[in-house]
Amino acid sequence: MIKTAFLAVMSLFLLITAISAQGQQNFGQTYMDSQYSNEAFSSDQYSSTVPSGAPVPVQPNSPQELGLSTPTLDSSYAQSPPTAETGRGMIASGAAYAADLANADNAASSMQFAGGQYTGEVKNTQYSAGNPTQSMMVLPQGVVATNKLYVSYVPQTIAGCLLSSWLPMWLQTTSSGPVWFYEWYPSGRLSVNYLGIASGGWQKKWFNADTPGWHILQYNSRGWSNYIYIYVYPASSGRWTDQGPYTGSTSMTATSYSGTSTVTLRSSWLMGYDVYLDGNYIGTEGKVSDILDGVYNFRVPGDMWHNIVISKNGQSYEETGTFVSGAAYRFTL
Repeated sequence: MIKTAFLAVMSLFLLITAISAQGQQNFGQTYMDSQYSNEAFSSDQYSSTVPSGAPVPVQPNSPQELGLSTPTLDSSYAQSPPTAETGRGMIASGAAYAADLANADNAASSMQFAGGQYTGEVKNTQYSAGNPTQSMMVLPQGVVATNKLYVSYVPQTIAGCLLSSWLPMWLQTTSSGPVWFYEWYPSGRLSVNYLGIASGGWQKKWFNADTPGWHILQYNSRGWSNYIYIYVYPASSGRWTDQGPYTGSTSMTATSYSGTSTVTLRSSWLMGYDVYLDGNYIGTEGKVSDILDGVYNFRVPGDMWHNIVISKNGQSYEETGTFVSGAAYRFTL
């Protein structure tokens, strides 16, 4: 009897604990001041689903696992490819076009093998997990990479660009064969495209920065290439900027708490501002249960692109980006 009563009490305690845990905000991963570089992804969260006939890739290491920092904006990005190259999957090229002029003499000779990883570093700096460089070569685990892939110029393999811009990529294949191109998006989704038959040598392909966050790219042509990592900055500068009056929907929109990201807005000088999510009004800082202190917390559906606007007295400030489920973001005005 006593044992039965004890078990009943313990069951009730566990039930109350589980219920109280629901709806709590997860601040385990913090995203500081409009930066989307620390997405909480591990390699097993990247998709490996491919169309029929395409080689199945090894899931790549995430930028976080490699210790990558957000790269600076690359000077070689463009608003669009040249007219002659628009819409083409691959463009036959050569090493002279792919090499950065300042590093051309050293690029071919600087490839070194160290600790299971290739590093193509002009300054001859060996790659290590604690000191990654923008010219390191990250290879698929357990696979011999017979081809090479670069971004912007040889030997660069890590780059940054603005949303909606373009970056040149350079494929160096060891032999003629079909080319399958792979791109992992910030959400972990995998896009696979068949580019056709390429002869051995150099090919050029353009990267389209269509989604903010880290992109990982690789190709297969009778063998795998290394991965390249490209960080796409949001269209904004990462700072709130006055954009004048904002006319969003004034109807209250409830946000589901299942699979969400936590957002914190902070301002030391603006208080009582209205907050809009994807064009819909969701609340006002300092009203209802919120304290008038310039800080406003809310949650958004995770693993999605969102637009956040705060507005007061005819002034509006906007920020956009991809919000990873379970992560926490902070924006400072």
